Amino acid sequence: MAGIRETLGIVSETLREIRTLRRLRNTFCSQLGLPAHPTIDEVVSAVSDRCGVPIRILYLPLKYPLTGGLLQGPGELVIVVDKDSQSILQNFVIAHELAHAFLGHDPETAGHDLQDELLASLAPALNPKISRMMLARTYFDGPETAPSCGQTPPEREAETLGRLIVSMITNISGDATTSVSSALRHRGTGV
Repeated sequence: MAGIRETLGIVSETLREIRTLRRLRNTFCSQLGLPAHPTIDEVVSAVSDRCGVPIRILYLPLKYPLTGGLLQGPGELVIVVDKDSQSILQNFVIAHELAHAFLGHDPETAGHDLQDELLASLAPALNPKISRMMLARTYFDGPETAPSCGQTPPEREAETLGRLIVSMITNISGDATTSVSSALRHRGTGV
C-alpha cells in the first residue's frame, strides 16, 4: 500500500511540475509575442527587444569542455557558441543564455568557473582578467554551488527555461516541419 501511495505522490508531483512548466512556457511566449513554435532567430530577436539591447550570436571554435557562454559587451550581449557542435547543442546553448537574459539574472553578482577558459579561447593573447575588464564580462552561475546537481538557482532557472525554449523552437535548418523537441524525443542529443 505504501508503494502505491508513493507512486501516486510521484505522479501527482510530476503533473504539477508539467503544469508549472507549461505555464512558464506560455508566459514566456505571451510576454515576448512569440508564436507557439518560433525559430531560434525569432526568440533571439524577441529577447533582444525585451532586454533593450542587441544580441549577437558568435560561432567560434571552443576547446572542450566549453560549449558557449554569454558576454556582456558595451551596448550588446554576445552569445558565444562552439561552431563545431551539433546544431541541436548550439540551440541548447543559445536558449540557455537567452534564458539568463530574459530572466534578468544580475551579471554583476555572479562568477563562473569556466570564465578564464572562455576568455582565453576568445582572446588568447590577453590576460583573462584584462579581457574581463575590457568586455565587462560576467557569468550568471555565482561562485557558490548548490547541493543539488551542483547548480545555483539562477543556473537551474536558466537551464529549465532554456530547455523549454528548445522544446518549442522550429529547426528550420533541416526539415521545416521538424521541431527540436521531436528530434529530442526520437534521437539523442549526444549530450
